[in-house]
Amino acid sequence: MSSIPTSNELPSGDISKPAVVSLDFILWSVQKEKWDWFKKMLGGSFDWHPTFQKYTMRVIDKSHPSMEGIPTAWERSDECYFVKEMYPGIRPIMAQDLSTLDKKDSVRVKLSKGPYDQLYPAVWYQFYDGGTIWISALGHDKNDYSDAMFMKHVFNGIKWVAGSVKKLDYSKAYATTRDETLK
Repeated sequence: MSSIPTSNELPSGDISKPAVVSLDFILWSVQKEKWDWFKKMLGGSFDWHPTFQKYTMRVIDKSHPSMEGIPTAWERSDECYFVKEMYPGIRPIMAQDLSTLDKKDSVRVKLSKGPYDQLYPAVWYQFYDGGTIWISALGHDKNDYSDAMFMKHVFNGIKWVAGSVKKLDYSKAYATTRDETLK
């Protein structure tokens, strides 16, 4: 696919199957919440970010369909999000190249990157509690939403999630309240 898909090009499926495509604002919104299930579904919650700046994103799973047409090394201006309580079930497919960040926050970056070295997850997916989840921690500038490559990134995520929706399976879902103990 060489251009941004239209709504007619997105796959159809059983829309009652739990599926999430999330951009950064959901990660940020759960930073103070105590709903563990929701945090794990998203893959974590916002911790902090260095100042808005130009840095490089790196595709780390070129085989994932949502990375189709996305540059292997994508230089862009954004906020490099760091996540706390990162859930170990996530499968990163694109990462922030920390070596390309401005060095003024290097001490805090070093403290926040956890077990990661040069590459820190920025886009990931997971199958959680019966649902298909695709998360992007990008998109902090209103101009992103008029940028063809960024919109391709978002639509690729939507297309992948919509295409993965098959048959509804409630047997994998168990949470009925926000305080239910995790299994």
